[in-house]
Amino acid sequence: MHRDDPAHDPTNPIDTMAALATAFTPLERAALQEHGLLHPVGERHLPVGWAVTPEVRAATLPLLAPTLVWSGRTAAWIWTGIGPLPPPEVTRIDEPRARAHTASAAAPRTGTHSGTGTRPQDHAPRPGTPRSPRTAETHPQLSERAMLVRRRRMATADVARLGNVVVTTPGRTVRDLAVDFRDARDAVRLDALAGRHRDAVTRTARVLRFVGLSAAATRLQQALLTAQRTTASVRRGRAPLTARHPT
Repeated sequence: MHRDDPAHDPTNPIDTMAALATAFTPLERAALQEHGLLHPVGERHLPVGWAVTPEVRAATLPLLAPTLVWSGRTAAWIWTGIGPLPPPEVTRIDEPRARAHTASAAAPRTGTHSGTGTRPQDHAPRPGTPRSPRTAETHPQLSERAMLVRRRRMATADVARLGNVVVTTPGRTVRDLAVDFRDARDAVRLDALAGRHRDAVTRTARVLRFVGLSAAATRLQQALLTAQRTTASVRRGRAPLTARHPT
């Protein structure tokens, strides 16, 4: 896609990322970033000053097979943008669920976008809708051998669609991170998710404690407390409290 392509919407950040990737080499984009003209979004770039939303971050990731969804630390990055893009992490879902995702493409749109993701059927393309010409550029295919693939039971309510990308919801993402907790970097991810999706994290903490996963629930309670303190500090005009740092 050339910068002068009439199909390119210069106000659309996803179009703009694709246009920049085509118009400039990686070295040229790195130079523009060094000069303060571009900032990185995963492996893509946007002009400085442009808002980066979960939808924009999701658009930088490769397309997945219908039986895979972005999850874990990759999903946390999509929802929060905290830290560099982690190694790709996905969850394989069972075949009936995969067929449900495919079938949802034929369902009418049943919801409006809230900024925190919707169920896959909410933003499914209508039957016969042509695939966007920028999709192949924005979403290169990725071999499963390059990804950490987990297999878990996944309900429809656990996944959201952001454009063409299917990702675990914030609630499911914090659940997976709290259970598979590794180090202080995961604590920072949980803090960020708690700050942006407090209600979902609160509900997930209650569920984890109810099913006996007390350690995971305690991690989410700590994340909620840290997010609350940070919010209070910002409102008082002080520097945010950052008691937990990635290692």
